[in-house]
Amino acid sequence: MSLLDAPTDGHRIADLSQPLENGMPSSPMHPPFRFALAQRHGDVVREDGLTGSHELIVMGGHVGTHMDAVSHLAADGVLPGGVPVAQALERGRYRVGGIEAVPPILCRGVLFGVPQLRGVGEAVTAEDLAATGLEVRAVDVALVRTG
Repeated sequence: MSLLDAPTDGHRIADLSQPLENGMPSSPMHPPFRFALAQRHGDVVREDGLTGSHELIVMGGHVGTHMDAVSHLAADGVLPGGVPVAQALERGRYRVGGIEAVPPILCRGVLFGVPQLRGVGEAVTAEDLAATGLEVRAVDVALVRTG
């Protein structure tokens, strides 16, 4: 049973991730998502007739739906929380501020449909969100649909 199939006591769980596919939008500063079949059925056939189809996936860390770790950015060589970058690195990984420390987010989401307010591609302001009349509590997640 997946999380999306689990009982929710009347609540709906929404998977907000976007599908990973060749040509999907990505930052020009990061490697894009690339998927290819590196080996197709019939390329190699075992004596017993078994074949395999095997993929190769290449992507940067900022492709698709993701959440940045606290250690992603630093100011003047210091991570949020006051830890110097040089002290936070251990064997090529950050020992503090990693995304693995963030628990799953399960809470109420409030969806602001901005294209209905402003149109697609226009800047979104706090006044635009306030004009919807939607209430966002401190324990909620605000989702802004920009189109």
